This record gives sequence, C-alpha cells and structure tokens, in this order.
Amino acid sequence: MSAGPQAESRATEPKKIRVLIADDHVTVLEGLAAITAGTKAYLSKDSRREELLDIRRVNQGETCIPASLVEKVAAGLCSESLTGRELNVLELLARGKSNKEIGVSLYISETTVKSHLRSIFRKLNVLSRTEAITVASRRGLIRL
Repeated sequence: MSAGPQAESRATEPKKIRVLIADDHVTVLEGLAAITAGTKAYLSKDSRREELLDIRRVNQGETCIPASLVEKVAAGLCSESLTGRELNVLELLARGKSNKEIGVSLYISETTVKSHLRSIFRKLNVLSRTEAITVASRRGLIRL
C-alpha cells in the first residue's frame, strides 16, 4: 500500500538542520565561523526572556543572533586583524606568561615576542599588556 506521491516527495526532501549555539563566551572568530556555518540562533546565560522566546522563530527559518554578538563580530572585522602568531602571543599573555615564557612556548626569541607585542598594541590601540588583554577579551579575540 502506497502513501501516495505527496508522502513519497516529503520523504525524499532533504531535512533542514537548524543549529543553536548556547555558550557564555564566544570569540569573534568562533562567532563568525558559527554564523558562516549556518548557525540560526545563539543563547548565553544572560539571554533575555525575549531572546529565549525568539528561538521559536528558528523553526520558521528565521535567524536569531543577538545584536550584542553581531556588534562583537562586526567590531572584530572592522579593526585591523591580528595575525595567528599575534593571537598566540596574546593568549599566552592573558595566561600571565612572561615574554621569556611566551618565547619558549612558541619557539621564538624574546625579541620576537616584544615585536609581536608592539604590533598587538598598535593594532588594538593600547598602551599596556593589561589593556591589550582587556580590549582583546571585550572584542572577543581571546577567552579569559
């Protein structure tokens, strides 16, 4: 017994997968990668009630990315990009490593670490290590 042509047509249609991300701290690169990969919604523990209710719209094919994440990703894209090595240095800096320890971890000289730090400071428009970490965290470049 056949269910008819409509049932067979629905059975062969590809299913659309809707991705929901629930995370408290997302970096710019992670946010951009998630959106590019097709994430349809994002929630954090600080999500407002309205944002939780908006998730129902995802089933209707809409995207529900909060303005705060969109702003973070946009700010990260508008500023001068840090290189992969600069991000490595920044992450180790945020862990409290000294220039010497960063150099040992990355197999580079202490002078090269200082060069990367000068470049990081210039690109982030900061004057100190602490300020670099704060700005990078706020922009979603690193996780603390």
